[in-house]
Amino acid sequence: MVTVMRLFLGWLAERTGSLRLPIFVHILNNLTSFLLSRYAPSTAELPTSVHVTLLVVCSLTFVGVVLALRRMDARSPEPVFSGP
Repeated sequence: MVTVMRLFLGWLAERTGSLRLPIFVHILNNLTSFLLSRYAPSTAELPTSVHVTLLVVCSLTFVGVVLALRRMDARSPEPVFSGP
């Protein structure tokens, strides 16, 4: 999962031309992981329908973000200093 997250965050950075969105997504991921590990019941207590629902929602969210970013124009980085 770490490799998938790294690839996704790298793709976000490349696609948007900024580190702001990948940093925000990383913070959101860490916060969600912390809150779920701290306050959510153990997975053994949850019915299968909850697992399936979470998988579908996360998958649709991921696909939606990817499609939205693909519609954006990829910005090419401009050089800070071109020299003489």
